[in-house]
Amino acid sequence: MAPQRPKAEQRALPGKALPKLDFLRKGTRLPTGTATARPASDSARVRSGDRIADEKDIRDWLGGFTKVAASEESVGLGGYGKVLTILVSSSVGQDDEPNEDDDEDELIESWTPRFREVVPPAFAQADSEDR
Repeated sequence: MAPQRPKAEQRALPGKALPKLDFLRKGTRLPTGTATARPASDSARVRSGDRIADEKDIRDWLGGFTKVAASEESVGLGGYGKVLTILVSSSVGQDDEPNEDDDEDELIESWTPRFREVVPPAFAQADSEDR
């Protein structure tokens, strides 16, 4: 019988496209059948810099309830003995990310100094006497 993946921490992300995700932690076993698991099981493939690309359901990696297609790319990192995994989805997070231009405009606006006109007391008295 294959060992079970350790239970990763589950958090609800309100307002996000993928609620109830299992966040990967150091030491978590790789999901079986993924593009990363194949080269990771063979150190020669890792050392040679083997590259694999595949289409997967994001739930294979992160759990959750929402089915989302994701591109998985893995690259053996040679002498480091590790495999780099990149998960890309065109549908996750696109609507949730604020426009960076709006953020920059708000930041500039919040740091723009505002000066009010200050009338020295002597001028204020002279102005009121002229009336």
